[in-house]
Order: sequence, then C-alpha cells, then structure tokens
Amino acid sequence: MEGATDASSLARRRLVVLSAHLAAGAASAIPGGHLPLVLERSPVSAQDIVRPPGNLGGLLTVTDGRTGKSYEIKVSEEGTGLKLYDPGYLNTAPVRSSICYIDGDEGIVRYRGYPIEELAESSTFLEVAYLLMYGNLPSQSQLADWEFAISQHSAVPQAILGQYLYQSKQVRDKQIARIIGKAPTIAAAAYLWMAGRPPVLPSSNLSYSENFLYLLDSLGNRSYKPNPRLAWVLDILFILHAEHEMNCSTAAARHLASSGVDVFTALAGAVGALYGPLHGGANEAVLKMLNEIGKVENIPEFIEGVKNRKRKMSGFGHRVYKNYDPRAKVICKLAEEVFSIVGRDPLIEVAVELEKAALSDEYFVKRKLYPNVDFYSGLIYRAMGFPSEFFPVLFAIPRMAGYLAHWRESLDDPDTKIMRPQQVGI
Repeated sequence: MEGATDASSLARRRLVVLSAHLAAGAASAIPGGHLPLVLERSPVSAQDIVRPPGNLGGLLTVTDGRTGKSYEIKVSEEGTGLKLYDPGYLNTAPVRSSICYIDGDEGIVRYRGYPIEELAESSTFLEVAYLLMYGNLPSQSQLADWEFAISQHSAVPQAILGQYLYQSKQVRDKQIARIIGKAPTIAAAAYLWMAGRPPVLPSSNLSYSENFLYLLDSLGNRSYKPNPRLAWVLDILFILHAEHEMNCSTAAARHLASSGVDVFTALAGAVGALYGPLHGGANEAVLKMLNEIGKVENIPEFIEGVKNRKRKMSGFGHRVYKNYDPRAKVICKLAEEVFSIVGRDPLIEVAVELEKAALSDEYFVKRKLYPNVDFYSGLIYRAMGFPSEFFPVLFAIPRMAGYLAHWRESLDDPDTKIMRPQQVGI
C-alpha cells in the first residue's frame, strides 16, 4: 500500500512538472502573466533549489601510517567531495598489474620479476612475449607450441573482423597468437609498399626476427637467409621494447579495453598514441639533434644552449627514470655490434661524446638526466637501413606483446571498470 501511495505521489508531481512546461508558453496569454499557484510551487522551481556554498576549498591532512609523516593536500574551491588534480596522471594508478616493474630511482626494469638485462642476454623475443602474456618463461615444449602457433598465424587474410572474438580464454589466446604473428608481416608489407615493392609471404622456417628481415629483404627469394647477427640484434631490441608498464600507449589500450571494445580497436588506439613524437617517435628526434650538432667540436656550444634553454636535449631524461635507463646500457653495446657488420655511423662519435659531456656536467647530474632507450636506438635502426619514419613501426611490433598482456590481464581482473577520470571545473 505504501508503494502505491509513493507511485501516486510521484505521478502527481510529474503531471505538475509537465503542466508547468506546457503552460510556460501560454503564460503571456493569462492576464498579468501569472501562472496558477500550483505551478508556481512546482518541485522543480528554481527558488526551491539549495545551492552549494561558493567556496568548498581547504586542506586535507593525510597521515602515512607507516612513517607517521603527515601531508597536506589542497582541495580546490570548485570541488564537491574530493578530487585530485593530477595532470598527466603522474600520481594516479588506475590498475594493479604484475606484468612490468620499474624503479626509476634505481634504474630497474623487470618483466614478471625477471631483470630486463638477463632476458636480453639469454632469451628470445618470443620467449619474452610468452613470459609477459602468461607470467612464466615457457618450457621447451611450451615454447615449441608457442612458436608454431605464432608462425601459423603470420599470413594476413584479406579481411580481419575483430568483434566478439574473445568470449573464451581459448579464443583470446588464439587472437594473441594471430596478432603477434601478423604484426611483422603487416609492418613489412607497409614498408614494401612505401618502397614500391610487392608484399612477400612469410617463412615458417625462420625465427621471429629473422622472418621480419626476410620479409623486408628477400624480394620473394625463398632461399634468402638474413644475417644472423643482425637478426639477433633486432631480437634484443624487440625484447627491450616489448613492455614498459603504464606508458601513454599502453594506458590508451587499457582505457579502450575497459569499454569492452574488440582487441583490434584497443590496439589501434594504442598504436595511434605510440605514433606521437613524444612517445614512439622520440628516437627520430635524437637523430635530428645529432645531425644538427654535426661534429664533436660543436658539443660544448650545444650543451650551453641546452643549459640556457635555447636548445633541447633529446634522448636524455625520462619521466620514470632518475638513473641510467637499463635498456639504454644494453642498446649502447648493440650499436657497436651493428656497426661492426654494416659500417660505423659517424654520428655515433657525436652521441658517445655528447653522453660523456652531459654525464660530467653538474647541470645534468643534479637533475638526474641520463640517456634513455631512444638515445642510441635510432642510430641502430638507421644503420640497419630503416628510414626514420618507420621507427614507430619498429617500436609497435614488439610492443604488441605488452599491449596484449595488459589486454588479457584487464579481462581477467574483477576490479576492471570503464575508465572515466574526473575533472576540475573552471
């Protein structure tokens, strides 16, 4: 009976509101322009709205229970409740993830607990991709099955339909193998199209990195064998670029995945973010900088320009790292290996001397500015014959493993919710 009374009351109030809307246009036809009393007392009348106070600002004191230290957080005047104004999400962790760990102060990167230097030295890219995806390094039989699955999905069909393909974990895993397998084939086809050459069918008898070089350079000759040392270098570069925690493009992938889109849409959005010059295009900026410097003797003048904020130092510093990027240490060694095969790039001397000059200058040391992964990678890719506009593609191929690991993790995480950040009104 009580429910019926409430419904009746709601219905009467709704009729009053509707009557107010209908009568509003006719108000001028009523002598004096006044509406009936019942409409003037409508529950949506502006005079009945309780407005919030003008200033909701203040300070929130938070005490760390571990250390006893207290911190004061400013609450904005516009806020209703508590919102943290956090440009770029620098202090926001929207997910819990076990895929990658970074300690920027100590210069540590680990994939699923394994140091990246150890993986670069003793693992292949496909082993690392398996590790990122499933949380452990594969056994010999698991690796054989994984490599076979990837190779079987390296050919690209005429059309790819992505929606509703991962309702089961078995189907999800099939999509993972398909995407990792096809990524180098699609990338090579794009490269060959840029060069005015026809696409090449992949080879299932080569390793992942060898197959990519085969697709680029074989001209369809099935007996062609890529240089094994260059393939080894490329495989290590793929490992170093496979994953890097919640970076811009990975965050884009998880953001899109949170809305329930198919995996192809999530990855397309991630690659779009990766294409930006501040993300996947950063190593191209390093090459431009080194070309502008030109000679070793011009480095002191360039350093002074950076310190006076007239020049920009690309490839140095990182939002996360306050120490030497461990990936950069590995890549620096790889550069010498590549140059021993294809010839020495004269810009490497500029890069090495620029690094020495910066690391011995108090300005850079005080600000903890060290070379990052982009500082030497562009030189290696250029030495291997890749045009600079192709650098983001070389970044995207291995990063598919990281994107897919996060996509898979988000689907299994019961705390996953559609991402909808707050804003501070102005």
